Amino acid sequence: MVGEFNTGAIEHTLLFGFDYFRYANPRLDRISLFPFVTNNIFNPVYGTVPRPERAAATPAFDSENSVEAYGIYIQDQIELADNLLLLAGIRYETVRQELVNNQTLFVPASVRTFNEAAFSPRLGVVYQPIEELSLYGSFSRSFVPNIAQTSNLEIIPPERGEQFEVGARAELLDGRVIANIAFFNLTKRNVANPDPNNTMFSGATGEQRSRGIDLDIAGEILPGLNSIANYAYSDADITEVNTGIEVNRLY
Repeated sequence: MVGEFNTGAIEHTLLFGFDYFRYANPRLDRISLFPFVTNNIFNPVYGTVPRPERAAATPAFDSENSVEAYGIYIQDQIELADNLLLLAGIRYETVRQELVNNQTLFVPASVRTFNEAAFSPRLGVVYQPIEELSLYGSFSRSFVPNIAQTSNLEIIPPERGEQFEVGARAELLDGRVIANIAFFNLTKRNVANPDPNNTMFSGATGEQRSRGIDLDIAGEILPGLNSIANYAYSDADITEVNTGIEVNRLY
C-alpha cells in the first residue's frame, strides 16, 4: 500500500507491505559402487567394468530442505524541501527452516530445524545543490536464508549483508547527457560456498567484502546518435575465514 500526505510543509510518501516466501528442495544423489579403473585414452581396453544402470546405483544423499519466511516492511519518503529528500524504512522478517536427511550409505538420518528473525533498516538522502546535480548517500542491511548444509548436517545461518553507497547524478547539455558516479562498500557474512573437503556439502565464509566505483555516461551526443559508456572497478576479497574454507577469491 502506498499513501501520500503532508505534515505542514513536509510531504510524505508512505509505503507499507507484507510478503510470504516458501521454498522446498528435495535432493537425491546416487553413486555407483563399481571400482574405478585407470584406462589409457590412446590405448583403451573396453569392457573392463560393465556400465551400471541408474536403478543399480546406491543413494548417497537423500534430503529435503524447506524454508518458510514472513516479512513486513514500512518506508517513508520525506520531501523536506524542493532540493532535499530523505528516505527511511525498516523490514522485519522471521524465518523457519527444516532440513530432513534420510538414511543413506554415507549420511545418517537426521532432522534439523532453525528459527531466526531480524530487522533490516534502510536509510537514504538526496540533495540537489543545483537543479542539474543530485548528490546522494544510502545505507541498507539484508537478511537472506541459506539453503545449504555443512558436512556436520547443520543448517548454515542466514546470510547477512550491509551496504554503504554515495554518489552523484548530473544532467548535462540541457539534459541530453546524463552522468552517474557511485562509490560502494558491501559486506556479507555467512555466505555459502562449496566445502573443499567434501563437495556434497557447503561451508560459510566468515565475511566477504566488495567495494569500488561505478561510472556511467549516456545520452545524445549528436542529433540521432545516442551512446552509453560504463566503467566499474570492484575490489572483492574475503576479510574473515572460517576453519576449512581457506580461499583467496570470492566463489
